[in-house]
Amino acid sequence: MRYVFAPGRDAIVAYGDWCDIPLDRLGFAAPPPPIPQPDVLLRFAETRWVAIDRSRGGIFVDGSRVPTVDILSLIHI
Repeated sequence: MRYVFAPGRDAIVAYGDWCDIPLDRLGFAAPPPPIPQPDVLLRFAETRWVAIDRSRGGIFVDGSRVPTVDILSLIHI
């Protein structure tokens, strides 16, 4: 799936219909928290988009957990 956002505000990735990019719960995952929390923020910083981890599980790039990652062409997060 592909999403397109204009710079100017953070895009929110999370579980639920309230966010910009909804995640699917797989298997027997825990129910969503009572107060919706973003798992990842996508922020336009200067000339590029950056993914900022806000989850308990983390985000991984090439098998390593990272707190932030520049989003480049052909990168999978």
